Amino acid sequence: MARVQQYISSELTHFVGSDLKNNRDGQYALLIKILREGKLICREGGGAIVIDPFSKLTSNRMIRPDGVCFCDIPLEGLAIHMKKYSSFGLAFSKSFLVAQGANPVFYIVKNSKFKLISIRKHQGKYQNIVRFESRAKYFDKRFFEFYNCLEETKRALHNNGLDTRKNASLIKRLENAGLFMSSLFGYFKCFDASKPDKNKDNYYMEREWRLKKRLYFKIEDVQRIILPGSFQLRLQNEFPNFVPDDRPIANGVVSLKRADSTLLE
Repeated sequence: MARVQQYISSELTHFVGSDLKNNRDGQYALLIKILREGKLICREGGGAIVIDPFSKLTSNRMIRPDGVCFCDIPLEGLAIHMKKYSSFGLAFSKSFLVAQGANPVFYIVKNSKFKLISIRKHQGKYQNIVRFESRAKYFDKRFFEFYNCLEETKRALHNNGLDTRKNASLIKRLENAGLFMSSLFGYFKCFDASKPDKNKDNYYMEREWRLKKRLYFKIEDVQRIILPGSFQLRLQNEFPNFVPDDRPIANGVVSLKRADSTLLE
């Protein structure tokens, strides 16, 4: 079905080999390996949430949901993204990835101001005290308080032997609440809006989606392959069912779509 807007895509794209940026042959080999094996793996394991209580929430290091990331960017907007990561990528339909559990992230601007209102009594009258704090400082402080409060409450219940069964049930509920909050905050991504568009740390440009597990797929699930034009014939020899898409992406980069794909950008 044709798009009725131009700012999001019907496909979600994953670019491979960002740590092999100066090795195009290595990036191509990795792309072929992924296509042959039919899987995109997580960096740190099988999709568990990694929690580092010694990091700040807004550093994007405190809660790290292990998984696979995709960008929701139409073809004509991919050039700036590829410069930051890689020009070797594969795309799946958004509906396919949603069925696997993918979800977009929620962006938080670290340098935006957060309005705080407190009330104090002065000379028998109540006054509103207004102050402003950066959103990063406020979120970091409040989440740290929440995490510590949760852990201290669990420890106190462990040490209280008055009603072991009741305490055990409450501890389990608190652990579930903590897991839910960690899962929720695992979809948050903080960025500095003062950085220019081309800066790699301006994540807002990515329109990131996250899948908190490995992705297993068949070659028929791949809607599009993106790579430098110098690798096009090699790729088509490997996977002849992918044909050129004439729409430009970036200088020297081509898009190959699955021949029987019904998706239209």
